[in-house]
Amino acid sequence: MDVDFDDTTARELRRYVERVGDALDLAGECWCCDAGPPATAYLALEGRLPSHPDRDVALVWDERQGWSVAVETGCGEDLLVVVGLPGLVPRPEVVARFVARLLRGQALPDPAPDCTGPSLLARLREANRAETALVSVHSTRRRDAIVTMVSGEVDAATVDVVRAELVAQLANRPARLVVDLADVDFLGARGIAVLIDVDRRARRVHVPVTVVAPTSRVLKPLQATGAHLILHVCPSVLREGA
Repeated sequence: MDVDFDDTTARELRRYVERVGDALDLAGECWCCDAGPPATAYLALEGRLPSHPDRDVALVWDERQGWSVAVETGCGEDLLVVVGLPGLVPRPEVVARFVARLLRGQALPDPAPDCTGPSLLARLREANRAETALVSVHSTRRRDAIVTMVSGEVDAATVDVVRAELVAQLANRPARLVVDLADVDFLGARGIAVLIDVDRRARRVHVPVTVVAPTSRVLKPLQATGAHLILHVCPSVLREGA
């Protein structure tokens, strides 16, 4: 992963690309980006295109063309672009749906470049601002436990809000900390990493942590990453006794 970010545009670009990776449910550090000029990004995709079943697939972005799906040529040459997505900085879930349709073999038209409108930095800031607003966190005391209720989307763009609240509540040394994810619509890899990190912190100060995961939207990513084997996962707050 490229970590040489030294200006505001680079930081905003990194946040945006992380968010796209979470929306695609990509495992591990399978992306890189460069602030340029020109600014670019690359994400290695899982799966193959029906039209190119023997080629690895990648999602590439640049500040002039936006997102495109490309296949590896296998001979050391540049990637072969198959189709592009309209818009320079579309919402991450739009990118994810675009990729899913292509992997299912649905043909899409190649868009014309979007060269007008706000600057790249303005577009990235707007996208990241919109994503950060998609999460809310609220904590309350129930009996001997602190229950932190999270709603919205927990991913690269919003995870700092969740982390800050959980760490703050852990500092109060409650008898128990319950993280209620019943109203979470999306749980990305960065969100899962924060849950594991908070659980490890809690173990060091002998505070048990329970993650309430009553929906498949939350339980499936926990199971897919093996996090359910690390965390104490419960189907409801009532069952946990809080």
